[in-house]
Amino acid sequence: MEQKTLLLFVLGIGFLIIVSGLFLFPRDISYDPRPGLVARTLIDLDPNSNQMNLFAESITTDENGILYVGDNTGRILRIDPESPKIEVVGKVSTAGGEPTMLLGIKFDSEGNLYVATGKYGEIWKLNKESISVSNPGEATVFVSGLGFTNDIVFDKYGRMLVSDSQNGVLWAIDMETRGATQFGNQLTSRNPDIPFGINGMAIDTDGTIYFSNTGNGVIHKIETRKEDGGLMSITVWRSHEALVGVDGLAIDKAGNVWAAINSKNAIFAITKDDRRIIEVSKSDNSGPLEFPSSIAFSGESIFITNFDVPMGDNKDNESGIGPSIATIQLGIEGVAIPPKPLSFVEAR
Repeated sequence: MEQKTLLLFVLGIGFLIIVSGLFLFPRDISYDPRPGLVARTLIDLDPNSNQMNLFAESITTDENGILYVGDNTGRILRIDPESPKIEVVGKVSTAGGEPTMLLGIKFDSEGNLYVATGKYGEIWKLNKESISVSNPGEATVFVSGLGFTNDIVFDKYGRMLVSDSQNGVLWAIDMETRGATQFGNQLTSRNPDIPFGINGMAIDTDGTIYFSNTGNGVIHKIETRKEDGGLMSITVWRSHEALVGVDGLAIDKAGNVWAAINSKNAIFAITKDDRRIIEVSKSDNSGPLEFPSSIAFSGESIFITNFDVPMGDNKDNESGIGPSIATIQLGIEGVAIPPKPLSFVEAR
């Protein structure tokens, strides 16, 4: 009887150790991106035309995996990937009433939505409670004077980072004071044919920041101090001629970096450990990838905005579907966006 009791006790302890290991200790996730994945069109943003009359440049998701894009008329659109249809949930209106082309779009950790306005040098905020189909809310200016605002990310130190693609500046915005400081500069393009430098951005689970330089064909890596998020280094993480045109970025849970290569009508993956460049999916100028500009994960798929500019491999694009959203089933999820902000104790 005592031996049986002892055996049951040992088995019980072993079971608890296994369960604790599953839930308390992080496990490495292995995923090897592969070429030849098929992209398909999720929704045509302008079914009445295949020209650039109505289009979206950037895409993001909320905590439920619902897609959000900003279009070239200042509208913020919501699209459920399970039953895709366009719903207007907010809008940006400039003082002069001029239609505003919206670029980068991201949620903060509280569910508020922010959009970049390119040449206006602004970031606009749509409060969580104003995101509505029945009564689309009016966004308000959150910060201005930032050159050419393109993409947005939030880091775990509670800052908003904004890329200024034409002046080559990475801005850090204090979310409480709204003060802006240069976190990086001289990040311009040296390519006379593609004047966009720092562009798309993504943040890994360990806080490492990646950003693309579109004209130079480079993905950079930013490392920060653990205790306060201060800048340690900006380095070239991957550079290659094949990356010329690299635009939006996203990161999967295995740490691989996914990139939209706009002028090549392609989606690439760059593996975390050995930095292999894998052409995951590519289209000719008839789609379904037509100048892809931004990527967002929802579940185990990526969703891609097709900006459809007639450049590079997308030149003479009259045969394509036009501005749209495409998707590729991958089999792995992306990292959480935005990352959970650190408390003071956690940061130290």
